[in-house]
Amino acid sequence: MRYPVSRYDNGVPGRISEFFAWNEVTYSDTAIKYGLPNPLSLAKARNAVRFHDSVLHPARSDLGVAFHVGSWSRSLALNRKVGGAKQSDHIDALAADVRTSHHTPYELVEEFILSMVRFHQLINEYGRWTHVSAPPFRERPRMEILTAHILIDKNGVERTYYKPGNHHVDPFTRMLL
Repeated sequence: MRYPVSRYDNGVPGRISEFFAWNEVTYSDTAIKYGLPNPLSLAKARNAVRFHDSVLHPARSDLGVAFHVGSWSRSLALNRKVGGAKQSDHIDALAADVRTSHHTPYELVEEFILSMVRFHQLINEYGRWTHVSAPPFRERPRMEILTAHILIDKNGVERTYYKPGNHHVDPFTRMLL
């Protein structure tokens, strides 16, 4: 497949831009571990470029630090295996879970808020990584900010909750501080 071209294309084969490579779009430790296919269709590749050009590249440029992409595009099977939401933007290559060695997820969310990047959803996920997404084509960015954390119910069962805004989360217990 011939990949769509990013406006930040630097002419290097296999790269979307100087900051991101095409293999980062579909790479998944979980897919490798369980032998799950995670193909990139032309439609997903177009979405990946749009997400890259509107969110990832501008954020990377503004912050001046490298992002480690843990998950970007997911097949339906991979999304089910990782426990992703049924309507996850990862399925359409419009979201990524990112980390940086220079910021905690709380700090990275704060940096995104201060930047001029227009995101659809920004989630501090359990104090472990940051989920960021772009809106589907022709939709306005929601600019929604959430914090995912764990609560233990009266039966001792862990449940994920999403609290509006950015909050500190203990990455070990995954509970709000």
